[in-house]
Amino acid sequence: MDVVIVAAGEASRLRPYSEEMPKTLMELRPGLPIIDFILKRVMALSPRKVVVVTRRTWKDILASHLAGLAEVVTVDLEGGFGNLYSVYTALTRVGDEFLILMSDHIFEEEVLMRLAEHASKASFTVCLDRNPSRSEAVEGLKVIIEGGLVRDAGKDAAPRYGIDTGAIMARGRAKEFIEEVIRQKGPGASIADVLRFAASKGEEVDYVDVTGLLWKDIDTPEDLVKARKLVEKVELRELAKRTGDPLSRALLKPLTTRLSMLALKNSLLKPAMLTSWASAFLASWALLLPQVESNALLMFPLLAVHVVASELLRELAVLASWDVTAISQVDFLATLPLAAFVSRLADTWPLSVLAGAGILFTSLAGLPRMASAEGYSGLLVSKLLATIVLSLSLFVGGAIYGVAFCALMPWLHIALRLKPRRSGLARGKEPSHVPIPAVRVDEIAEKIESLVTNVVKLAVVLAVLTMLSPLSSDVLFQVDEYSLRVGTLLTVAQLTAVVYYGYKILEPLFSLLDALATRLVEKLGVTRYTARRILVESVYLVLIVLTWFLLPSLKNIPGIGGVLYRVLTIVIVALFALISYDLVRLLFRVFEDTLKRIVHAIARFVSG
Repeated sequence: MDVVIVAAGEASRLRPYSEEMPKTLMELRPGLPIIDFILKRVMALSPRKVVVVTRRTWKDILASHLAGLAEVVTVDLEGGFGNLYSVYTALTRVGDEFLILMSDHIFEEEVLMRLAEHASKASFTVCLDRNPSRSEAVEGLKVIIEGGLVRDAGKDAAPRYGIDTGAIMARGRAKEFIEEVIRQKGPGASIADVLRFAASKGEEVDYVDVTGLLWKDIDTPEDLVKARKLVEKVELRELAKRTGDPLSRALLKPLTTRLSMLALKNSLLKPAMLTSWASAFLASWALLLPQVESNALLMFPLLAVHVVASELLRELAVLASWDVTAISQVDFLATLPLAAFVSRLADTWPLSVLAGAGILFTSLAGLPRMASAEGYSGLLVSKLLATIVLSLSLFVGGAIYGVAFCALMPWLHIALRLKPRRSGLARGKEPSHVPIPAVRVDEIAEKIESLVTNVVKLAVVLAVLTMLSPLSSDVLFQVDEYSLRVGTLLTVAQLTAVVYYGYKILEPLFSLLDALATRLVEKLGVTRYTARRILVESVYLVLIVLTWFLLPSLKNIPGIGGVLYRVLTIVIVALFALISYDLVRLLFRVFEDTLKRIVHAIARFVSG
């Protein structure tokens, strides 16, 4: 596979900065130009060739910067050409399968991985983000989805289904389509034009869903500022994936990845690596001291220090571009005292040898996969897991269980690695999120009728049960020695009616929310996915508040009523907090630019 990076735009909205250097050489942080950030993620795909297309003005400076990494070619026009003409310029230098990237888009590595793993016969595959911010939705290339395929594309379309993220895989008849569109429309043709043309030929344009992955299109100085903030989030996420198993990503990575990036930004990688290795080694060596061996409370902090320092050491070594062998050696040496400590806890020599070897194995098991872009996310068997199990066994006074687990670690790892796995977007698998087709008017009428009918039914049932409650609250229903108040049965009946009709109400309600989301696309300038998510979470909050008022009726249930009330109250409060937080965060992300304009307007008004 080859890669074409389009870097021939004028960057007019970045003037005067773009008059001094090409946009793609502007830095995301000191020493990290945009093009270097992109190329680092491209190289994870092991491309056969990388071609960067630029203007004649910037050829020499880019050729010097990219020497040995990419071939730099120039368009044969000074102006008046679209981004498709840049791709057209590179066609003779690439094979039939090539990746098209924009030189002003930054993204996390997983975007390219999903695109590369997507097996398709379509000529073009675009990356679809169904939840962009409003400003991204307005500026981005909108695509129209139908039946899992792209049917239309354009910057002027409504952002109903989502936008392209600036990464497109071309194959099959892609070259033919590009050449035909250039013949028809001339140099001014855009990538949207060729996607629209290919889509008109049938099943020639599909997509992969990259919603939730980080990316940014840099068009203005404000975009560049945002990209500089985003790049650290991208690198933190990639570092956690590349160097950690699922358990460490959940428990350690929020701390260690930030420390690693702090060391990188301050050019302190080597001192930080030395400090981490010394901390890991000394903490594990201290476990062998007689004072520690007889005091379990001292063991726990030492084990924690060793695990954190060891994890940090791996991350720093990756950032320092150490090879797998070097990382393996330094971590192995730091783990030797820990292996000796675990071996001494065993009561037989075979178990002692196996347990020590198991600990050393956890130091090495994930390292070969660290060199790949995948990371070792499937590896649950880790040093962290071993130390957690060992700590728990020491706490309950059964060290032998932790030792036995350490001895079994290599075999657990082998069993997990041999077990077949499926990735979220495996090769040849259809995208997991297919946008819902537009709802027809007659379907909407049907849903409204269903909604109203079930609301009326629920209201009638609740009214009847409420009117019966005062008459039967003291009546006992008795069978042999068992008795139950009729009022309790009525409470259970009310709750059952709410659950039953509530489900029948929600189904048409969500369908109506889909239709309403479609209308809001043009009003708010957001994608259909985002609009629906805002509406659905708002409905959830209303339902949670209504449920809150029903909870006190649970107290009438004898025996378990009080417990149910307390447990469900905690659950309701937690759900309300989580959904409220997610909704506020979503609204701020989508309407961030609008909110800032309002704040600035208020500030100008107050300041006079």
